[in-house]
Amino acid sequence: MPPGSERQRGSREKGAGCHACALVNVVLLHPPLLSPVVWRRLAPLLAGAGHELSVPDLRSSGPVEGWWRQARDAALFIAPQADAVVAHSGAGVLAPVVLDALVGARATVLVDAVLPAIRGNTVVTPSMREAVRRLAVDGVLPPWTSWWPLETLAELVPDASDRKALADEAPQLPEAFFDVAVPAPQAWEPPVRGYLQLSPAYQDAASKAGHRAWTIASLPGRHLDVLSDPGPVAEAILALLEPVSR
Repeated sequence: MPPGSERQRGSREKGAGCHACALVNVVLLHPPLLSPVVWRRLAPLLAGAGHELSVPDLRSSGPVEGWWRQARDAALFIAPQADAVVAHSGAGVLAPVVLDALVGARATVLVDAVLPAIRGNTVVTPSMREAVRRLAVDGVLPPWTSWWPLETLAELVPDASDRKALADEAPQLPEAFFDVAVPAPQAWEPPVRGYLQLSPAYQDAASKAGHRAWTIASLPGRHLDVLSDPGPVAEAILALLEPVSR
């Protein structure tokens, strides 16, 4: 198993409710700018509801041009039998290539995430690309946790130990990372597809997902509530995955 990756096998408890009616094998994709730490508090909650969880380490150490292939392969290595893909933030761009490679995948949930293209390639928005250009020093980006004032990061992640873990494990990516188009294979969208919006910044993505016949849920809060307030987020994910667990 790659360093940093993790598996958690759920155990059903009597009276756990319909969410635990059938075990779903779920792979959780963390944002490229962060690490598996993002899921460390939410994954046990999904496992506690009776599902099998895999949290691959998607941080890339290879050529930037093929970063998405390395991330896809890391997900397949740890969760070759996954039924569902759950992606947060920038990991949304990886959902199509991971789903396309998983033979039995039937569902995806994007959590405050980039909505991939229906087909073709997903590319970074011009505004994001300009923001990255301004942040880069000699072609390298500082860790994501240093992009924000300390007080802003404390609002996003109130727990000091969580903030430290995020900062300690956040990678430094090359600026060119954001010039790589990530494929969206034809007909990649699975039968069960949900979008969970947490923060106002992802309102447009949620709206576009709705126009593509995705099931939309809204849980007003913070972008990193997957780590900072995982209980309600886990419940919302379980509800969006419920058609798979019946």
